[in-house]
Amino acid sequence: MFNEITGGVCAAQGFKAGGVHCGVKASSSPDKNDLAMILSDRECTAAGVYTLNRVKAAPIYVTMDHLEDGTAWGIVANSGNANACCPMSHENAEAMCLFAAKVTGRQLGKLRIVINGAGAAGLSIAGLLLEMGFGDVVLCDIQGALYRGAAWMNPAQAKMAEISNRENRRGSLAEVLLGADVFIGVSRPGLVTAEMVATMAKEPIVFAMANPTPEILPEEAKKGGAAVVGTGRSDYPNQINNVLVFPGIFKGALAVRAREITDSMKVAAARAIAGLIGEELNPDYILPAPFDPRVAEAVAQAVAEEAVRLGLNRRQRREG
Repeated sequence: MFNEITGGVCAAQGFKAGGVHCGVKASSSPDKNDLAMILSDRECTAAGVYTLNRVKAAPIYVTMDHLEDGTAWGIVANSGNANACCPMSHENAEAMCLFAAKVTGRQLGKLRIVINGAGAAGLSIAGLLLEMGFGDVVLCDIQGALYRGAAWMNPAQAKMAEISNRENRRGSLAEVLLGADVFIGVSRPGLVTAEMVATMAKEPIVFAMANPTPEILPEEAKKGGAAVVGTGRSDYPNQINNVLVFPGIFKGALAVRAREITDSMKVAAARAIAGLIGEELNPDYILPAPFDPRVAEAVAQAVAEEAVRLGLNRRQRREG
């Protein structure tokens, strides 16, 4: 598995995460045709691509589609796909939303979620949250909420606007946060204040994931009344880190030689992560630690089973 395809000086190294051997390969150009050629050359010795860090937010989707069409690998974009599962790895975000809703007594399907950052990560997280039936999602970019008919959106944003923001809300981040249940930040530091959190619904949920400085620090979010807070930092509770997701996703996909990695496989990963927290669930512990040894195997098993269910496997998973 190649861990990173990025612009810059070519480099190669290896490491192991969650039982998956990884190599790092940097390309001197993020052009989609160059990437496809690099990956095709290595298709017999590697099995997937984990992140496309230097490809811009909108072009990353074109690049991913192009690569998936040209290779037999699973292609996953780091910021987008990981943060959605983990909440936002996207598998991480979904798992955390499941638990945060439970902790605060909220009913899934009725949540109003605001995501700040309508790039690759935000769009991916929104897509999985909608697919899993969490409720309505409003995405915000630098120009405000994405809404149907906005002339400034790129094609990926326009597509998302068609299935999100049911009331077609317009306005700034502060305006659309009014009454919202959940805030998810995948943008930049200092954009949210305690006063803005105070305008959200009672006991709101705040996942501020800009690194190293989040959109709002946990202590400030709690001043505003936040009941559950998560960040990407290891020095606060509820760390949201894509290392919780990717090793298991690839381990499961590789175990059955899956032809692709689908959204339903990412949903399976999110639910597997959520299934690891039991009676110990509390506002400061809604997600397993990034290096919890249970996580990779639980995610791998769920992903492999879903691949088999979808008929995407080229072999059966071997136990052990």
